[in-house]
Amino acid sequence: LMRRASTGIGSLPLTEAGLSADERIALERWTDCIAIEGSALVLPRYAQQLREIRSFVEARLRSQGPRLPDAEVARHLGQILPPQRISGTGTGSIQTHFDNAQQRLAIAALVDAPVGVLTGGPGTGKTSTAAALLAVRHRIDAALTPDQILVAAPTGRAASRIGEAIAQSAARLTGLDEGDRAFLKGITTVTLHRALEWGPEPPERGGPYRRNALRPLQVRVMLVDEASMVDLSLMHALIRALPPEASLLLLGDSDQLESVDVGGILSE
Repeated sequence: LMRRASTGIGSLPLTEAGLSADERIALERWTDCIAIEGSALVLPRYAQQLREIRSFVEARLRSQGPRLPDAEVARHLGQILPPQRISGTGTGSIQTHFDNAQQRLAIAALVDAPVGVLTGGPGTGKTSTAAALLAVRHRIDAALTPDQILVAAPTGRAASRIGEAIAQSAARLTGLDEGDRAFLKGITTVTLHRALEWGPEPPERGGPYRRNALRPLQVRVMLVDEASMVDLSLMHALIRALPPEASLLLLGDSDQLESVDVGGILSE
């Protein structure tokens, strides 16, 4: 039980009646060391982090912050990413089909959302959609500058890849003007650890992240790529470092790469 809890992947039946006698005895003996969250068996610190992340998401979704005018969103979305539907026969008589309706719907839903998830399988255009979303928001909110947007990923390789992909989208999206392209190319991409200013200091001395609730990130939009790889403690540190007015957008596919440490945040 302790081993399963420490990895964060332990699971239990939803009712205690489904537990074996040995498991029930072990749970009673280790109540200070093991916590049950729904059907998950985790260490108490992970249970607390899960609860705080859920509370963060629920509070953001309840917030009544300023929203962008629907008519303006529709107008700029139509210019930057107009409706497109392509069908035909590709190499070897393979039928090809492309329809950007889901991308456009995602942008309309998430462009001013306080917290959101942009998900899809490989090749579904998540990065292009995110780039178009940021361009739409910038056109309506002229005060939004590249240095107020932070794009981060769990690893250096992923951070470099999302940076390159946004630059490629800036060049490929035909509906962008030169101002849009300069705006997208000015956005910084880093690892989450660098964004949160990780250091070797222990928690009792203010570590390991120097960005926290007392010293939050100076951002208005936080975009996290490869969110399936973000472990529980790292996501917990991120939400604590986000200022109240910042929006959080998670990109990823829960069926792809998993976190090395306790995770499952995107699936949750």
